[in-house]
Amino acid sequence: MSNRNIRVISLATGAAVGGLGILLMVVILTSLPNTAGLEDVVKNKKILESVDSLLNGFFYLSYLAIGICSFLALGFGLLSGIKNPSKAKNSMIGIVGLIIVFIMSWAMADDKIYWVGLRPDEIVRMNEEISSHARRFSGMAVNAMYILLILTIGALASGEILRFIKSRR
Repeated sequence: MSNRNIRVISLATGAAVGGLGILLMVVILTSLPNTAGLEDVVKNKKILESVDSLLNGFFYLSYLAIGICSFLALGFGLLSGIKNPSKAKNSMIGIVGLIIVFIMSWAMADDKIYWVGLRPDEIVRMNEEISSHARRFSGMAVNAMYILLILTIGALASGEILRFIKSRR
């Protein structure tokens, strides 16, 4: 498979998932109930009740996007590795790096969620309703996002600094 085909498949998949995400976001924002004059706790509860199923759809779409991106990255990396085994080393380093990030994120994750806008008794109830594993997985996902964001910003900044230093010579 050529690089052009890979690029077209990746962009089309990304556009489709992104378009569905935008559509879901618009539907969620347009279906919010009128909560003017309500207390924050009542307001949050009413909003959550009205958009609960839509938010679940948004989360499932996010899981689908992560799965598709992972499949494409691993699949195209495998194809590239078969075509040119010397470049497979770089792909393997990237995959091992991602695995390390996820392991670190899992180790840093806590199984308690501190829900914003809820009273302490409601926080305890919510933490009892959702399994410890699901709470920890949620924390792992957030931690992985932060680590990858920091690594991305660091890579961009160091690339620009190196480019600046090389252009000064």
